[in-house]
Amino acid sequence: EGQEGAEKGESGLIVYPNELPGKKEDVLAPKFSGQELNVLRLTAKGLKNAQIGNEMGVSPRTVDIYASGVYRKLKVRSRVQAVFRAIEIGIITPQEALEGRNLEVMRRLTPAELDVLEKLVQVRGEMDKNREIAQEREISPKTVGIHFGNIRIKTGVKSRIQLGLMYLEAKKRKIIK
Repeated sequence: EGQEGAEKGESGLIVYPNELPGKKEDVLAPKFSGQELNVLRLTAKGLKNAQIGNEMGVSPRTVDIYASGVYRKLKVRSRVQAVFRAIEIGIITPQEALEGRNLEVMRRLTPAELDVLEKLVQVRGEMDKNREIAQEREISPKTVGIHFGNIRIKTGVKSRIQLGLMYLEAKKRKIIK
């Protein structure tokens, strides 16, 4: 349901073309319920569980249950990982997740702020804690937090998922280097 352009493979899984650079083979993706797909799409748009619940007319606990099903099917542990994996295998698109976002605001970011976003997206959400990003960049977690605060002010975007997707899309469109 809602998985246009996909074909059902022999195993009953949905097959999507893999859009990652350098990979041409198809990737098998799990089939999601309509509610799980809706939670995934709204998560990609940067909504928190309470907001998703309001949008869907269900409780945040019900959203948690759907999200757990998404994580299990995608074999990930976090919201960030789920969104990056779903985009990686073609379940959702960055354009869909970023609908209405102005990518030009990414030009306002300093090289150090872009570097922090690069690390966030480089590992597809495996490392979404300030401490882990700080270790990779050899700066303090407090400095990472300051960078994220500045990024949020300059872009008007709070969600790390949205910031990561904006970074990737801005690079792809050569808005930033």
